[in-house]
Amino acid sequence: NNQNTDFSEKQNQYFQKTAIICVLTIISFFICISFLDYFVLPKTKIYDVLSNYVRRTARGNKYSSTSTHIAYNYYTQKGFTFTTEEKSIFEDNLEIEYTSIFKYVTKVRSNKTDYSGELINDLNGLLFYLYCVFLFSIIISLKILLSGKSYSKLAFNNIICFNSFMLFLCVWIAYIY
Repeated sequence: NNQNTDFSEKQNQYFQKTAIICVLTIISFFICISFLDYFVLPKTKIYDVLSNYVRRTARGNKYSSTSTHIAYNYYTQKGFTFTTEEKSIFEDNLEIEYTSIFKYVTKVRSNKTDYSGELINDLNGLLFYLYCVFLFSIIISLKILLSGKSYSKLAFNNIICFNSFMLFLCVWIAYIY
């Protein structure tokens, strides 16, 4: 009876390990495709018109009535969205350059000004650094899981928790910006 329990527990650990390896591999594949799309594949240029923008603000604390400017979110007639941190765009006609697969906006120019350096959405801002940390974490996690050496249940739980936290941060930042 004790041998059946040990076998069942080892089998359960094997399936958990295999599932985590598959999930981490799929996520790393998605991140690599995202980097490939942003840095290697050709970009498409179009001319578009701003249809709306939203100024994002945050309150300092619950007792303060003042708000702090965070960013400007812009929406175009052709369905593109992009975000700038400080610079407000007043021109309507813009040249937008975007990626092939995920349609990340990489450059925004008007007749007078290039706003590309001000972009903070997609891989132009914080999401790029989060993806790099997440990819590094996945590489270390896969090395531990595939090494064949034994590791503790706590180490396995830490791999799951940290990578889940990084996934949550990446999805949340992608949604916000």
